[in-house]
Amino acid sequence: MRERRIFDELREFREDLEKSGIAPLTIRSRMTGVRSFFIFYNIQLPILPRYTKNQVHN
Repeated sequence: MRERRIFDELREFREDLEKSGIAPLTIRSRMTGVRSFFIFYNIQLPILPRYTKNQVHN
């Protein structure tokens, strides 16, 4: 699948959630909700790479 803008939007949304300091389980829950919305409307989503706090953003 060609890269679409949604990939960047989802990645930025997840990064904003992580920066806000909320619990990892809450982040996972919100990301699952977003994925469920797109799946319900049969919109194909890119697979986001997993992020761990040990990774460094450039």
